[in-house]
This record gives sequence, C-alpha cells and structure tokens, in this order.
Amino acid sequence: MAQFRWNVSVEPWKLFWKGDGDQKVIPGISENALRKMASISPEASAKLERIIIPMMKVQPSSLGYPGERSQSNYYLGDDKITKEEIEAISSMMQANGIAPENTRLLKHTVEGVLEQESFDVFEIIQASADTDPEPHCLGELKIGAERQSKLFLRHGDHSDEMTKICLELGEALKHATGDTQRTAISQLIESFRTGDYKAFRDAQKTWVRDKAPRVEYCMGFLFGYRDPHGTRAEWQAVAGITHSQETGKLSQVIEKSTEIMRTLPWAVPTENNGKGPFEPSELDVPNFSVIHASVSSTVWEATNITVDGDGKRIGVKSIVYESQSYTGCAPIIRFIGTTIHEIIGHGTGKLLTETSPGKFNFDHLHPPVSPVTGESIRTWYKPGETWNSVFGKLAMTVEECRAFLTANYLADDKDILDMFGYNQTSTPTANDLIYNSYLQIGVEGLRALRSFNYEDQVWGGDHDRVSSHHGFAVLSVCVYFN
Repeated sequence: MAQFRWNVSVEPWKLFWKGDGDQKVIPGISENALRKMASISPEASAKLERIIIPMMKVQPSSLGYPGERSQSNYYLGDDKITKEEIEAISSMMQANGIAPENTRLLKHTVEGVLEQESFDVFEIIQASADTDPEPHCLGELKIGAERQSKLFLRHGDHSDEMTKICLELGEALKHATGDTQRTAISQLIESFRTGDYKAFRDAQKTWVRDKAPRVEYCMGFLFGYRDPHGTRAEWQAVAGITHSQETGKLSQVIEKSTEIMRTLPWAVPTENNGKGPFEPSELDVPNFSVIHASVSSTVWEATNITVDGDGKRIGVKSIVYESQSYTGCAPIIRFIGTTIHEIIGHGTGKLLTETSPGKFNFDHLHPPVSPVTGESIRTWYKPGETWNSVFGKLAMTVEECRAFLTANYLADDKDILDMFGYNQTSTPTANDLIYNSYLQIGVEGLRALRSFNYEDQVWGGDHDRVSSHHGFAVLSVCVYFN
C-alpha cells in the first residue's frame, strides 16, 4: 500500500512514475477494485475519476520528449513540441538572459482563415509567486523554413506554491542568525517571488559562505534529471540539523580535502598548492547537515543473490560467502562512497570561464595543459554560458559521471577509509571494503539496466546511465579474471 500511494497521485496533472528509472507504474489491480477502494468517500471517488484513464493506460510508458510512448510535464499543450523547437527556444532564452531551470514550455496553434495565416505560439512559463496579467512577447521565433512562430514569457507558474514558500521563508528570515543568512534567505525570496534565476544563483553563492549553521537548508529548482532536454529542473528541498558525532566524520574529509585532491589524476604538483589548474583554490561545500541528509537519503536497496540448488556444493559455498560478505559491506560502501561522491566529486572542479568580455578566471594567455590531450586547452566557457547550456541533455550525466568516477577512483584509499573507522583490525576490514567496492560498481551497473528503454534507446535517469557504463566496464574485468 505504501508503494502504491508513493507512485499514484490524486492530482490530474501529476504523472504516474517510479522515482528510479522514470518508468510508468500501472497499479496491478483492476479499475473496479480501484473504484471500490475510492468509494469510502465521494471526494475520493471524484478525484479517482479524474485520473483513472491516464493512470491505467499502458502508453505513454516513460518520461521523455512528448510522443506516443513518452511524455513530459515540462512541455505542455495538445500540440507536441519538437526537439528543434526546444533548441530554437533555448537559444532565444539565452539571448534574453532567461535561465531554463524554473521554466516549462507551452505550445499551441493560432488558426488563420488561410493555412499560411496560421502560426504557432510558444509560451515560456516561469515559476514565480508574481503573476502576469498578460504574457510578454519576446519576438518572432525562427525555426528552419517552417511557418512563423511567436515566443512569449509568462510569470506565475506554480504561483500558489511559490507564494506559500515565500511566506514561510519570510518567517524563517526572522530567526536568521547573521547577515549572511539574512542575505541568502532574502535572495531566495526574491528569486521565488519574481522568477529571476540570477537571484537564485546569487543566493547559492551567499549560502555556501554561511559556515556551520546549526540548522541547514537547500531548496530550489535544482536538477534537470527528468527533463528529456536536460535543462529544466524539478523542485527539491532538504533541511537538516547538525549531529555532531555523525558530521565529525565528514569534517575529516573536508579537513583533508586538499591532500585528497592532490591524489586525483589531473592534479599538478607545482600549481595551486598541488591541486592543479582545474581545481578551485578552496573547496566550497554546504554545511555537513545537508551533506549528511543527502548521503543518508540515498536509500540502499539490498540486492538478493539467489543460489541455484543444483549448483556444485563448493560453488554454492563460495557464492553464499561472497553474498554475505557483500551484503554486509554494501551499506558502508554506499555511505562512504556517496560522501566522497558529494563532497569531493561534486565539490571539486573549476569551470574555466571568460566571466565577462575580456575577463577570465584563469590565465588565458598561458592556458593550462589538458591531462587528456597533453596540449594547452583551446576552449572554455564564454560569457553567459553555463554547464547546462553547453552540455544540454548530457549536462547532468557528465556531472554525475565525474562524481561517480572520483568516488570510484578513491575507493581503495585506506586513509579515507580510516577516517570512517575502517582499517585492517576493524570489522569489516579496509581490504573487505575495497574488494566489495568493485563488486558494488558491477552490481549497480546491472541494477541500472532496469531504467533503460530499449525501444527509444534512452536511459530513465542520469545516475543509472552512468552506473551502467562504468559498471559494465568493471563487471567485465571481474568476469574476465574469474
């Protein structure tokens, strides 16, 4: 019942998806049974009737660009928007300084008397408490040789929710414990009230300077995991209260971060205190209560390894032992690995950028040498470009790949394991954890396959896409040597 309630919404505009893999969940009971369950009240019955038809339909079966087999609540309207149209709108948004993260797109057609008089209308709907009486026209939209189109901007998406959030943040502002907190919360309120995403970025820059508050938070339109185009983000929020004993382990990782970063393959001993030109001079991470909440909320799903009763006895013994060893180590590996993934994987890395015309955050006259090509880099981020705008749909996958690989690269670092209390005399030992860390990569790769849509050849999630590729590589090596 809990899983059923998690996957089913009583709101008609919600989608019925599993969180992992973005695959549609169809209740395994009949429509009559659902109606009988809802008959406990007229209100429940009325709400069920509003959603039961789309809920029980097999197609669309996954999240993706609007079509016969997939759908997305980021792209609204009966007229299906195309990838080419999304690209054209993205370019015009960038030219107008409109960030995509807190927006959705609506497409509809205005019919003329003659076919040539008809035109498409696209609306950028931006999340904000403030609403517009009329959408603002941004101009004509050029999409290849197709018929004319117009692009509008309208504020007020999720207006009721954003208004309530702003009111609650206003209450939180009264309890802020310093100028940094007051500024960060005020910037958040401004962003959520007006829809200005620049104010949100400013709030994040202020937020990371608020060191070690007792109560920590992180909220906003943060990750584009479920947008098929990879740029529009879903709302996420987390709050945490510092637990001194738990966060003490994470403190050690931060204190030793410079030493850890010096061991990464792109480090240069003679530059930036041994970290190299591709790292910031200081590691900026949020307070540990949010990091710990993030790590702890990554729920470990136990993998059941079944043993064939017809197998050879010695083989069965070996498999059972491996299974017990792995399942005993897996939660520890997940916690330590996710900690390194979040703090070092996501917390490191410097975007080499031309911050404004003629101004750079690196020595552009003597560009750093790429560890991949062995030659000086030739490209960098131009003014106005962001990670998402450059990489598009691959942005989150590439970022997750970097974080995953950083954690995997450091999986056999015994100094890191010792920070968490695991050495050669502990139970399990450091060697046990290192051995099972590589099994974990392979298992995660196999698990990720469930989110792959074979017909469309797409992945249902960025984490799974990354896990499947590097998991397959490690699993192949394990199979080959065994």
